[in-house]
Amino acid sequence: MIRIGLVDSNDVVRSGRAMMITSQPDLKLVFEESDPRRALVRAPEYLVDVLIVSQNQHGYSGSSFVSELVTVLKSEGNQSAVLVSSSFSSDQLRWNAILAGASDLISLEETGRDFLGKIRAIAKGDYIVDSKFLQDSKAMEGSLGSNRELTEALDSLDPTQRTLLGNFKAGLSDFENARKLDVAKLRVSQLIGKLMEVGELLSRNQLAIVLRDYKL
Repeated sequence: MIRIGLVDSNDVVRSGRAMMITSQPDLKLVFEESDPRRALVRAPEYLVDVLIVSQNQHGYSGSSFVSELVTVLKSEGNQSAVLVSSSFSSDQLRWNAILAGASDLISLEETGRDFLGKIRAIAKGDYIVDSKFLQDSKAMEGSLGSNRELTEALDSLDPTQRTLLGNFKAGLSDFENARKLDVAKLRVSQLIGKLMEVGELLSRNQLAIVLRDYKL
């Protein structure tokens, strides 16, 4: 069962999303909030796999609420993935959401099937956006650099680890990556997790962005 949370001040949108979620046998809605400031307090208290958050929040500009929410969740040891919801689709909005620490962005222009599919993909825990978007993002405003510790860790990778990260950057799941190189899935997950920790990165997509221009 995938546990879902909703944070959206638009009652109509939130109600529609809630109805769609509760209609699915493998999804369970466990948390709803309309006020962003209350959400910052309440959300970390819930066991949620995917937290769906509106891009537009009263009192916040741009992706500042998403960034603050992700930081609060991390500080409380809550590993909920954040999926940003917006009224329209935009590569720049998607990019901003990822830079803020979200797993991805879904718009109201996309179908219900797309919405549910993205929830399930993110809930698997090894989701990253497609490699084409990562390449196209070179033209986006905003950046995400690596610290010295992460650079040193990347420079010290062995050939197998470099291949693993190349596959990761190309969009392979941990299972697909492990099977392709005939290694344990845990080895793939641990490498990615270690690099995220060293680089102080908030999501796998942020690591993929850092690796985008790194020659493995």
